[in-house]
Amino acid sequence: MKKYSLTSDVIDELVHKISKGRPVKADVLKPSFNSSNSHILVVFTGTDYGLNERLAELINAKKNYGFSYDIGFSFSGAMVIGEKGIEEIIKSLNPRNVYYEEDQLIFEKVISGVEGVIVPMSTQDTVSKLATGIQDSFISTLLWQTIWRGKPVLMDFEDVVHYKGTESKSEGQRRILERNISEVIGLGVVEVRKEDYVVGMLNEFKNANIEMESSRSSVSAKSIDIRTDIPKILTSKDLLDLVGDKKSFKVPSTTIVTPLAIDTAKEKGIEIIKE
Repeated sequence: MKKYSLTSDVIDELVHKISKGRPVKADVLKPSFNSSNSHILVVFTGTDYGLNERLAELINAKKNYGFSYDIGFSFSGAMVIGEKGIEEIIKSLNPRNVYYEEDQLIFEKVISGVEGVIVPMSTQDTVSKLATGIQDSFISTLLWQTIWRGKPVLMDFEDVVHYKGTESKSEGQRRILERNISEVIGLGVVEVRKEDYVVGMLNEFKNANIEMESSRSSVSAKSIDIRTDIPKILTSKDLLDLVGDKKSFKVPSTTIVTPLAIDTAKEKGIEIIKE
């Protein structure tokens, strides 16, 4: 199968990133932390944007916290990343097994061999299929069936709302993307961001209880009273409807704030405080 090549700067940067994973500070780990090994499937979909940073986090989780991996590539993921890129990923993560689109028929074997799945670079296509239950490819079937079996699925939605670093100029498209992300989170998918992969993986697979960096805020908790009418998944529309003219907004720690809601809060100068 012909594949495109990663640009040389991606490959060069990838090599430099391997040894730069940042450990989670030991003092934030709770006594419940389970140091036993966890075997995770890492799924690469049809993008290589931000690959270096994501890979560095996965290497950190392997090196410092004992994670081990299988790797799966969608058809478009393998095409975009290319043979050289795939070789570098395999060399860096040292997986037990590597799966491709043609392995769709053995998805049950793939799922049974791991504790859960992480999707470091989710695409709009992947999220829209998962949101609507479409199972017409290796990855869409794999993710749906992993959730069906009650195993954790972690996804990074940054590339969904910021395609190659840019946000859609269409409000309608942004609403569709936010709705799809909300649906996926409603299925039980855990959102992680590239700076929080290790934290998210420790929480989901090693019974830790560590606060996500992206959920922290330096604003005083007294700035606004906690609301009881906040939905479990807070969208940008919900945020604007509920916050009024206040510049800080407190939500329960269990509330899931969508990426577009976070972006809207930043644009409007609103601090979202989790308690």
